[in-house]
Order: sequence, then C-alpha cells, then structure tokens
Amino acid sequence: ILSKEKSEIYLDEFIMQSIFMIIQKKSSGKELRKLFQILPKSKKIIVVESSQKERYDRINKTRFPAQQINKEYAIAWMENMEHNYKIIKQILGKNYVIIKDESI
Repeated sequence: ILSKEKSEIYLDEFIMQSIFMIIQKKSSGKELRKLFQILPKSKKIIVVESSQKERYDRINKTRFPAQQINKEYAIAWMENMEHNYKIIKQILGKNYVIIKDESI
C-alpha cells in the first residue's frame, strides 16, 4: 500500500517498532540497510519522537500484562532498539524530520 502512496508518509516510533520486531537484537548498519531495501520507499518521513527517558518511564506505567511478565526482557529489548534507532536515523540521512512529542 505504501509503495503506491504519493503523499507524505507519517511514521511514529510505534509504527517503527514493527521494523524492530523483525530484528530484535542490536544490529549493524549493513543489516538494517538490507531491511530498508525490502520496505516501501518514501520521499519524506516525519518521526514523532518522545525522549529516551519518557520511553523508559512508560515501561513502569504500562497496564499490559505481557510487558510486566518479563520486565528485564522489555528493558533489554528497548536498549537494543535504541541502538538500532540511532542507526536507522543515520540510514534515513536527511530524508526525515523529527517532531518532538512533549505531550506524552
């Protein structure tokens, strides 16, 4: 669907998590670039981002039982995704705009 879309694509960190679910470990730029070759292309990506602290604080406020079952795994997963997210932003280069979400 996205590959046929001509308008701007809005991508927030929750949608980006679907990418992170494919690769759940700390990855290299090479591995992530390979994944990006498979995904639909967009000329412009707008990322709505909260701070890293806010994202980690959210773990403690969650009401979803699955996330509470193994909090250590959830924290390790988030650390891996923070690592991958930094690489993803480098891969995107100047083709994205970050909007800081201060409302969370």
